[in-house]
Amino acid sequence: MNNHLVVDKSFVTSGSNLRGRDFNMTLHWHVMPKTGKMFADKIVMTGFRLPQSYR
Repeated sequence: MNNHLVVDKSFVTSGSNLRGRDFNMTLHWHVMPKTGKMFADKIVMTGFRLPQSYR
């Protein structure tokens, strides 16, 4: 599994209280098919760590 992701979104904090901290990311989604019931699901991805310093 690749633990290095390249994303175009940033995590922003006004202080330094999140630097170097572990966090989980939860992705929620809804599926609306052309026929049938709409349903929702989610996945929790663990094992992320914010860097100690930022650019």
